Amino acid sequence: MCVWHASASHRNAHPSPETQADQAGPFSPDPQDISNRLYRQIHVRAAKNGKEYGFDELDPLLWSQTKFLLSGPSHTQVVRLLDEFARTSAEQQFRDPVKKAILARELWAIIDWAAPLTGHEYSEELDQSRRELTSKLATVIHQLALTQTEIAALPDNYQRAIQHKEFLTKYDSAHPDRPFLPPDLFNPRSPWVCIGINGEARIAPIHENTFSRSAFFVFIHLPGGRRAALVYLKQLAESIAPQKLPIGAEFALVRQLILPDDHGNLVLAPVIESVQIRHYREVGPDESAAHPHESDFEARFQSVYEFKLDRAQLFSSEHSGLRSVNSADQGFILFMSHGFDPFEDLEPVEKYKPVLSFCRMCHSSPLIHSVLSFTLRSNPVTNQAGNPHIAETTPVAEAAKVISWKQSQDNWKLLLQLWNAGSAR
Repeated sequence: MCVWHASASHRNAHPSPETQADQAGPFSPDPQDISNRLYRQIHVRAAKNGKEYGFDELDPLLWSQTKFLLSGPSHTQVVRLLDEFARTSAEQQFRDPVKKAILARELWAIIDWAAPLTGHEYSEELDQSRRELTSKLATVIHQLALTQTEIAALPDNYQRAIQHKEFLTKYDSAHPDRPFLPPDLFNPRSPWVCIGINGEARIAPIHENTFSRSAFFVFIHLPGGRRAALVYLKQLAESIAPQKLPIGAEFALVRQLILPDDHGNLVLAPVIESVQIRHYREVGPDESAAHPHESDFEARFQSVYEFKLDRAQLFSSEHSGLRSVNSADQGFILFMSHGFDPFEDLEPVEKYKPVLSFCRMCHSSPLIHSVLSFTLRSNPVTNQAGNPHIAETTPVAEAAKVISWKQSQDNWKLLLQLWNAGSAR
């Protein structure tokens, strides 16, 4: 169903506690700014040896079994900071709506994670902590909420990166390690074709279940251009047999921010959170290569690139707000991680690995099966393989599917309920 193995990543581990104060945070040069303190509280995790991680992560380092922020000093501190923010109306200090949007994004991620869970062991203490935390988060998110006009005016960091010519625009076979960012992903006439599943099904539901405040778009690019891609899609729709990918095939997964506006509507914002690209340099000979045992097999036939939101750069007019992930960057797996918190259950170093290696963990086949959106799906009644019927679509249509789905989720309904309860007081 999905195309990419999403992950948390950053360039380096965060500095030791002695140098923590030197890193003010993304919202102000002042380390004691309430927004910086709140951001650090939810994003920075400390290992048993005192080493800190998470400051530059795209998503907070929280798993379904995490107790951080729900118990002990971390819970007390985050509640105190949220109270301080709400009491002082700190959102009024923001002159830049972009900063309000990003802080709202960070807090929304916490409330989605902290919302009461089903299917997990019940704990009265943790349930009470969840209720307290989500209530206070909802208050601050409501204070930060922008109008639809303000959301529409947020920067398009993808287009800024193209205009600033910050990256290569196409694959360079002479330098396959150099990241490239196609300039025409969203051009409906370009060689890049946005693909979706006919009907109401979302193209990347597993990603959206994990990162449910974002819309995910999948694009295909073949050497023959747009027409070749459309012909290929037609062939896939007419056959359930595995299809070989042509050499030079490329796929992109784009993650775009969704925000709640000041009236409780979900709105697609222009901000791109990540772009992940895979380029097939070679194509394997047969399906036996779909699950290779050699750890470096996948790297021999595909190149992987990733670009992620950089908050500090987004706030600056001199940069786009996207940065490339390089081969030295390491991170933790948040996606399909079984919910175990490596800071509470394991030594973090055991799961702190090169980010770009995550992608090939689930996309190792040299055939179309490596693109999981195309993987044949079973009929829930007959248990027979079925064709996913991938077809050309638009980001607007795919975003509408995601927003409709999100509006049906309990964590979104909880946020609205808390907003309404706060307004009634």
